[in-house]
Amino acid sequence: MYQTKFSAADLHAAFVNDRNRAYKVFFSEQIEVTGQISYIGPDRYDRPSIEMGGNHYNGSQVVFIFASGYDKNVNVEKSQNVTISGECRGALQNGTVVIENCKIL
Repeated sequence: MYQTKFSAADLHAAFVNDRNRAYKVFFSEQIEVTGQISYIGPDRYDRPSIEMGGNHYNGSQVVFIFASGYDKNVNVEKSQNVTISGECRGALQNGTVVIENCKIL
């Protein structure tokens, strides 16, 4: 079994350095990612999301999509370090890793 806990920077690097291998290892896997929040708000499809690393407009390291909205019992802010779990769906052309069905731990 593969490791299931990663930093946002390490997960992003895995896809940038060897995209094909990263897809084989991570695609559809439940993982936990820890990092500093760089953006909170809707993604480009108006879904609730949180991003870690990088810049929202120039490509973040990881984007987390929350299917049913944010957990109202969890209060997070930009620049805060958090751990989020979800299902890895691969990476966008710019290298941003996409995690769906997320939960803030």
